[in-house]
Amino acid sequence: KITFPFKIEMVDRPNGAKCLNYGALLFSLGMFVILAFEMKLFTGLIPKIPHTSPKSYWQLPVCLLGNFVGVYIVYLLVSQTYLADKVIASGANLILNKLSLDNWALSSLSSGILCGVLITLSVLSVDHSHKKGLSANIGVMFPIIVFVFCGFDHSIANMFYFAAAGILACQVRP
Repeated sequence: KITFPFKIEMVDRPNGAKCLNYGALLFSLGMFVILAFEMKLFTGLIPKIPHTSPKSYWQLPVCLLGNFVGVYIVYLLVSQTYLADKVIASGANLILNKLSLDNWALSSLSSGILCGVLITLSVLSVDHSHKKGLSANIGVMFPIIVFVFCGFDHSIANMFYFAAAGILACQVRP
């Protein structure tokens, strides 16, 4: 439940999982920062492909690699904190449960496309809010909240879960 003044409570879903109020709020805040500072994140570049020159397409794989490196650094930092046991175990369980499904690839692809549509709406809302007299804040937040509550797969966020599960592990040996 979210009540004024910004009291957020975790709510039980019928299947016992907790709603992702904090995640939705934090992801929305992250999207505000990304869009306000015009940061180059993969999910922010994808909606702009139709308006991008083919000469600039090289930015997509470079950005995806940069996002991967950034996520892996965050994983390494989190692994050294008091949150490591809970966060990394939860992330590992999440991705391992998804991979154990019979149709995990199709499910993740479909879920990722739905996430992409919502992220695109969020990113493009900033560009179009002044034309329609809409609040850019609501335009950014609402699609993010919907995607988080629906539990759609976000390719960049899933990189963290793969790292937590040891699937993307790399070892440095002397």
